Amino acid sequence: MRNLYKTFLSNPYQKINTILAGFIILIFVYSAIFSPEKNNYPIHSADKLISGSYSMSTGLSRGFSSIMRLQFNEALSYNPFSIRIFMFFLIQLFLRIFFLLYNRNPMHSDIRYIIIPDIAISTVLFIVFFEPFWREMLFIRW
Repeated sequence: MRNLYKTFLSNPYQKINTILAGFIILIFVYSAIFSPEKNNYPIHSADKLISGSYSMSTGLSRGFSSIMRLQFNEALSYNPFSIRIFMFFLIQLFLRIFFLLYNRNPMHSDIRYIIIPDIAISTVLFIVFFEPFWREMLFIRW
């Protein structure tokens, strides 16, 4: 076990990727466990609780749960952006796994060559998939 730590989780980039992958997996597990039919989510919309109004993110948990059950039309009815946000997290999970495995190879041990592409790819994906959200934020602030 100690050898695994030395080779696999010895640098900060590996640790961050592992934490991010674990966080994304937890989001998917949360979505799979709780169902929109039962509406038994332990985490409720903070915006709805505080202001009493709905926001662009309202229904994402129910949408993710529907996607995990392959009920895509239902997911869109809960939140029209649920599939695109889910796809962002799914692609990020695959990227985290890819970069973890890529960096594990001794020939690719110089992480300088993968950090910049990782940041660039993740930034572009974030801009594209979260476009309705950041446009709304910019519109409200201007």
